Amino acid sequence: MWRIRRVLLSALRYLKIPMTFRNVYGAKMMVMEGIGEEYFLSREEVGTLGVLNRFLGRGDVFVDVGAYVGFFSMYASRIVGEEGKVLAFEPNPLAYRVLLKNLKMNSIKNVIALNVALGSREEYRYLSMNDNRPASETTLMDTGRNGKRVRVRVRRLDDVLNDLGIGNVRMVKIDVEGWENEVLKGTVRTIERSRPILVIEKGPLFLGGYMYLLERGYSPFVLKGTKRRVSEMVPVEEYDNVPLYDNIIFLPEDVRL
Repeated sequence: MWRIRRVLLSALRYLKIPMTFRNVYGAKMMVMEGIGEEYFLSREEVGTLGVLNRFLGRGDVFVDVGAYVGFFSMYASRIVGEEGKVLAFEPNPLAYRVLLKNLKMNSIKNVIALNVALGSREEYRYLSMNDNRPASETTLMDTGRNGKRVRVRVRRLDDVLNDLGIGNVRMVKIDVEGWENEVLKGTVRTIERSRPILVIEKGPLFLGGYMYLLERGYSPFVLKGTKRRVSEMVPVEEYDNVPLYDNIIFLPEDVRL
């Protein structure tokens, strides 16, 4: 079945024909020009969905940094309900278009989708897209990769939340391909005021951000079966033992397992 899906995706990409399907939790999603293929191939982070289920509730605010096509944003929107809100940040213009289409197909009204990146200051940077890597693996890091680049606006999460009049944030998910530390630098006020739960993909340079959160009283956990399996959350014993690109879940003092 997996091979058949790969052949189908290759044909659709060549012909530039979009396709709609239902993901693992039943939401409609689109594949267009290579964007969103991971979910059609059933490469979902179902372990991370379990984390959202465990800690999010009705009326909460969920922030999705590196939302891509909205897999987590749409799932969180169901949990927080009409009383809650989801902020989805996606700087890649094509992925953002697919994100908007996915939200529309599912009649989702409580997600605010923003075509900006987050970082430590207000600026414009180039987003790198490698033709030989999955479409979800775009980065603001200077990697020297061959491929397309697109100029995108970068903002601080603290400033965006202030502009939108949003105070308390329950959870922030960060998946930004090596840019995690810069996102955290622009989230200082939010961390101090809201003490949100943070779900952060471990990039190759994340040690600084990891230590920053430990110094602010956060406790780090991982899923025993990695982010791709629903499993028990266990404390991080050694930072180096966490696999690269697995998720680390940071819990503030007042949140217990």
